[in-house]
Amino acid sequence: MNDNRRVPLYVINNFLKFERKLYQVFGLPLHRPIKLKAVLYAIVIGVVELVIYFTPVIGSLINWMPFGVLLAIPIGSAWLLADVGTEDRLPVSYFKSFFSYQIRKLKGDGVFRGRIVQKEGKYQFANYVTFHEVDDVLTKEEIKQYENSLNEERKAERYFNRITRPDEFFKREQNKKKKRSILSIFTRKG
Repeated sequence: MNDNRRVPLYVINNFLKFERKLYQVFGLPLHRPIKLKAVLYAIVIGVVELVIYFTPVIGSLINWMPFGVLLAIPIGSAWLLADVGTEDRLPVSYFKSFFSYQIRKLKGDGVFRGRIVQKEGKYQFANYVTFHEVDDVLTKEEIKQYENSLNEERKAERYFNRITRPDEFFKREQNKKKKRSILSIFTRKG
């Protein structure tokens, strides 16, 4: 028999990610390893800053800054890009999606499966009162509906009072029961 029984194993190995780090520079050990990605970001941002600094018109924007601040800008921005989470994406794609999200938020639109969808809005009526004057006499049905609405209003007020001021409400109820019990002595039954 053939003992060569190979079974293909499918493994998701995207979670293993090894980043290159610098542990020493010119033989001098660093106390904390620095990501190579952060060093490259700092160099690129520093070169862009130098180009802006020596450009005649645009350079006046940053020429007034002290040297320490000019040195801190590429280092700080490289640290933000490398250490602060950009959801494992390139900074360009991260900031592109970030700014497009902010623009959609201002416009009030959303995106679903690549299509722009308007956000749902809140529609409400607030404190609109209408008045209609009628010269006709009310019918019995209209009077009954009006009385029902008054009863419902009283029920709602009673419920609201019970919820907001329960102590007063229950004291009133007990007083009503006491009055009923005193009066029930004097009434004839049967």
